[in-house]
Amino acid sequence: NNSQIPIKKNFNVNKKLRSPNIYWIHPDGMLNFDAVAKYFNDNQEKFLSELKQRGFEINKGANFEAHHHTTCAIPVLMNPFSYENYIRGAISAADNIDMLNKYVLKILRVNSELQYAFKAKNYAVNVIGLYSFYYPISAGKFWLTGINKGQILTFDVVDNNSLLETYNFDNPYTRMILEFLLNRFKLSGENYKANIDEDQRRQILLNPWNNDDKNLYFVDALYDILHGNYPEPRLTIIHDLTPHAGYDHKEDGSRTEIINQNIPQNYLGQHIWSGKVLINVIDMILEQDPDAIIIIQSDHGMHTNLEPEFKAAFPDKFNSNTAKELWNSTMSAIRVPDKFKTGEEHYALNNPLNITRYLVNNFVGANNYEYLSPNAEF
Repeated sequence: NNSQIPIKKNFNVNKKLRSPNIYWIHPDGMLNFDAVAKYFNDNQEKFLSELKQRGFEINKGANFEAHHHTTCAIPVLMNPFSYENYIRGAISAADNIDMLNKYVLKILRVNSELQYAFKAKNYAVNVIGLYSFYYPISAGKFWLTGINKGQILTFDVVDNNSLLETYNFDNPYTRMILEFLLNRFKLSGENYKANIDEDQRRQILLNPWNNDDKNLYFVDALYDILHGNYPEPRLTIIHDLTPHAGYDHKEDGSRTEIINQNIPQNYLGQHIWSGKVLINVIDMILEQDPDAIIIIQSDHGMHTNLEPEFKAAFPDKFNSNTAKELWNSTMSAIRVPDKFKTGEEHYALNNPLNITRYLVNNFVGANNYEYLSPNAEF
């Protein structure tokens, strides 16, 4: 029942606050620096240095509890009022993630406080994501990616007002009909304004275009946003699946030949490749938008692996906290140009659940949310 789920939709808005373009990159399943150093003996010095050179500050030990599932983590990160007044208790009480999904998270995934807040500040809200999962469609436009598997340019730009009227997250048949209509009638095909060059795409992704399982079409969608003359100021949410299991890529982006791709030992190569792609995506943004605020915040860590697999992979380091640590570890970094800093950046840096609070309080209007204490260390 929607009325039983508390969702903040009215915000203090200060039109005098500056309105920089904001990009939230979600590298799905990417571990934080401390976890990679501890379990894979790699301090990621080059990756860390490249982020700092681009103006990022990093929470090297970031983590949070959201059942280590994307479907739960997105509302936890982006719905602070719902989290404080409902989700936190539901997470603690839920026997399993499926029950939580069925009764709570599906409602919240079409009601994003982060999107409502910036829409109230007259931001254009853009979401790049898989067409039927995870991301809210509360405001602005949705770049649906991964619809036509195997094709190069696979994304449609859909106005969320029409999408919300026709889309039912609970009904797989409705999803199938939507997918068919989008492809058959190209409902939003006229919105294509900018198509990335294939050589540039390969340079960004560091591999030939020979696979579609990682939903790499987010690069095409981002290029369209950056070059397609869409409105500003804008909040753009980018779902990047390159770090996610299965762990089937090497450091250079080529495919691994190991049969059991999802074992923990295979994670590091894919993490390094994903970090390289992430730097290239950041450079895509900064080339066109040098004053951008950029958030890097993942949703979970190695959530497809179980305790016995971690014990086998890390026998000398395994303890009672290992699974939880690797499940809940998240990559977290923020880039705020000096001209936009307000002195509250440390809140966003010491707890991932403060990022939405920081963005709304400082670029929509003050005192919309209270900050949480720093996230716990394992």
